[in-house]
Amino acid sequence: MFIGSPVESEVGELVSVGKKLRKCNVAVDVVSFGDVEGNAEKLEAFMQAVNKSNNSHLVTVPPGANLADVLLSTPIFMVRPCAVPKSRHCLLPLFECTSH
Repeated sequence: MFIGSPVESEVGELVSVGKKLRKCNVAVDVVSFGDVEGNAEKLEAFMQAVNKSNNSHLVTVPPGANLADVLLSTPIFMVRPCAVPKSRHCLLPLFECTSH
């Protein structure tokens, strides 16, 4: 989920949604840019509620930083070796193993 505008929902609403998503085993990766300071408290509370066994990530892109460069250095887009035969890389946690 990309958040570039002020989050209008209250912290309690976000925590409630986060707990429901965690209960359903839904992982959420959030990229915050734009109003990072104004959204920080709300997004951190949401992430604490949704995160289960470190399956969700919050990435904050500082003003002036290159969005792509920041994202490529995060767990959202990290490349690691796969355990699947004939596969070389996995992009985790969003993508399946692919052969190259």
